[in-house]
Parts: sequence; structure tokens; C-alpha cells
Amino acid sequence: MAESSSNNSGLVDTLREVGKIVRDSEEGYRHAANDIDDWQLRSMFLELARVRSEQGDEIDRLLQRFGGEAVPKGGSTSGTMHRVFVDLKAAITGNSRRAVVDEVARGESYAEAVFDKALRADLPMDVQQIVRRQHNSVRESRDRVRRMQQEMSYSEGGGMMQSIGDTGRRSVEAVSQQLTERPMVSTMVAVGVGVVIGALLTSAVWPQSSNRYEDQSSRRFGDDQFGSRGGRYGEDQSGSRSGRRY
Repeated sequence: MAESSSNNSGLVDTLREVGKIVRDSEEGYRHAANDIDDWQLRSMFLELARVRSEQGDEIDRLLQRFGGEAVPKGGSTSGTMHRVFVDLKAAITGNSRRAVVDEVARGESYAEAVFDKALRADLPMDVQQIVRRQHNSVRESRDRVRRMQQEMSYSEGGGMMQSIGDTGRRSVEAVSQQLTERPMVSTMVAVGVGVVIGALLTSAVWPQSSNRYEDQSSRRFGDDQFGSRGGRYGEDQSGSRSGRRY
């Protein structure tokens, strides 16, 4: 039996926001799977569409329980998620795998933000558990896409990512995540990245150069003190004393 919607207006509004994001994702990924030729991405889109469909049905049951109306299937024609999937379609049409992955990461980050907001609301315990479980699922898919981004960055970066080592790699990954979530600070962060990478590369090259310099200096020092001059000094000290004057 449905509970009175007048007493649960805030809860219903929160659930509808979550339901809209889930249904938009379901529809967007389903269309993306039909449009793309990349079998790996198509498989991922179909899986995401299936999961979001199940999540949407679960949110609809909660809405009906608290006196609200189910979110229509088919997705909305406005809002941030709609724009994400419009851009995703453009990336697919442009045959840019990196652009496709970037748009999916942006969409999943936005979806997670909506779930974060819902979890900050005053939800009944059983509703909170459902929303949290769905939130965790969205976070897992977001992390999966981010790993794809990082792997593509490593491939594009070639040997540089190997040169800066594990520490530099973790720094770049953290910065990439910040740039995805907070594009407004991209300029300041980019400068910081340049400084960090420069320092790491310098630390990797300088010791080797320094060691070579020390080796060369040692050899020169050895030649001067114990080489040809050293030999003459030894002859003066341990050779015939008849050549000396007292």
C-alpha cells in the first residue's frame, strides 16, 4: 500500500532525481551500444544499460511505495545527462575512442554526484541502503572508465610515463581525476603538474650525470697523483739514492 505523498514530498523528489539519472543513463547507453562499432565499448554499454534498467525499476517501486509516480522510461530531453549523451553520440560519430571514454567518465562522475546528494538527504534506513548500493555500483563503473582513461594515457604518453616512475604516475593519475571533476582549476593544476614532472625527471637524470662527473674526476685525479707523475715520484723515493744531493 502506498504511503501518503504529502508526508513524503522531499523523499519523493529525491528519489525522482535519482530515477531520472538512472533512466537517462539506461537510454543513453542503449543508444550508444547500437551506434558504436568497438566491441569492447559496446559490451560495456550494454551491461551498463542492463544494470541501470534494474536500478530504475527498483527506484520506481520505491516511488510508488511513497505515493510518487514512476519515472518514464526513455530518458529526458534536457539536463546534464542528456547533454553528456549528446556529446557521447558526437564522439562515436567522430570515431574517437578517447573522446567516447572521456564522455562516459564525465557522465558517470555526474551520476555519482547525484547519488551523493541523495545520500545526504534524510532517507529511511531501508531506502538509504538501496540508494547506497546503487551508488556503489555507479562508483565502480566510474572507476572502471577512469582506469580505461589512464591506460589510454599511458599508451599515448609512451616512455615518459615509465621515466617518471611509480611516484610520478600516481601524481598524474590524481591530477587527472581532479581535472575531470573540477575543470575550473585545470590551469593552476597544469602548472603544478609541469613542476612535479620536471622535478622527477631531473632527479632521475641528475644522479647519473653527477656519477659520471665524479668518475671522470676520480680518473683524472688518479692519473695526476698516481699515474705517470706518481711513477716518477716513486722512483725518486725508492730508486737509487746516489742521484740525490744532501
